[in-house]
Amino acid sequence: MRTFAFIMAGAAILSAQEKALQPRVREIIDSVSDERIAATVKKLASFPTRNTLSTEGATAARQWIVEELKSYSPRLQVDLEHFKVKKNEERIFRDVELYNVVAVLRGTTTPETQVLVTAHYDSLNLIPLPGQTSTAPPADNLADRTTR
Repeated sequence: MRTFAFIMAGAAILSAQEKALQPRVREIIDSVSDERIAATVKKLASFPTRNTLSTEGATAARQWIVEELKSYSPRLQVDLEHFKVKKNEERIFRDVELYNVVAVLRGTTTPETQVLVTAHYDSLNLIPLPGQTSTAPPADNLADRTTR
């Protein structure tokens, strides 16, 4: 009987917490806009390329994402995480410098609680290394789009 009472008390506390959170969760879900998602996808697609090896398109897309995230809230800390990837046998045919866009929203009453916002914005076309052949036909202007 004691176990049953303990489980019931725990369920009642959980239910109260769930009900307290539910309106805020509902508000967040309801604020998602199909139109805004479509506009973001369209904007990202408008860059020349977001290929991992790109020096133009991925850079412009990254900067747009940084500015977009910064516009959401002055509390949102937006940074670039820089790293280098060496040429390898699998996918990267030259050394490349890459960046992750990372946004952190710290809690106001508990700063150690954080919401991390990040997404994958570049792409890597799996093309043969220079000098190798592929069984698949090349994509339209792939070499040009990969190296800009």
